[in-house]
Amino acid sequence: MKKHIYQVILMATFVVAITITVIQADEFQTDIFNSAFADKKYGNCTVTTVTTTYTWESRNEDDLHWVVDVPSTTYEEYVVDQPAQEEISHFETLHHDAVTHEEPIYSIRVKHTFTYLVFYDTYSDYETYVAYDLTDAEVEEFYSYHEVTDYQTENERYVSGYNTIVDQNAYDEEVLVIDQYAHDEVGHYATIVTPEEGHYEMNENIEYGRNNGIFNSEVTTTVEKN
Repeated sequence: MKKHIYQVILMATFVVAITITVIQADEFQTDIFNSAFADKKYGNCTVTTVTTTYTWESRNEDDLHWVVDVPSTTYEEYVVDQPAQEEISHFETLHHDAVTHEEPIYSIRVKHTFTYLVFYDTYSDYETYVAYDLTDAEVEEFYSYHEVTDYQTENERYVSGYNTIVDQNAYDEEVLVIDQYAHDEVGHYATIVTPEEGHYEMNENIEYGRNNGIFNSEVTTTVEKN
């Protein structure tokens, strides 16, 4: 009996089933047409179903309305303007020169002052000559060449040089050099607004083919094996 049934199945003809279903579209879809084609091969028990769905999409703004999927949100967010940093430093050798000042050296010298008469073409006048630490021979020589009317000597104190006095000797010291100063994190709070997300859907009770629009089609193939 089972063998007879199997032979009947193998001899069955190719069966095509067409199913057209029209349903009212909800939101974006208006009128959906479904057509199903079944290709059955009983030899290897394979069933292939192809479904085509047609959707009317209006292009008229009056037929559409905005649907919010994700509402806009506002929140405060902390923004780092400058991150915190640690101090970076190193030691260097700093040389200090000696601190000094100059003190004068005082000496005594003999000041010679000569007053002598000078004759000119039409008149005569007195002039003064000053010299220091002259010998007796040098004084006599001046007398021999000039008509000296007055001669004086005196001891005079004068600066003959300077002594360098060290107030502080030169020295070296290790000093800390800051390459990067430490500071705390710097930031502020910013107001962040996320945009609203959504989509347009067709209004209800919109007949397909009304005004401007297009038909969309989607083909689905399903293969079943027993």
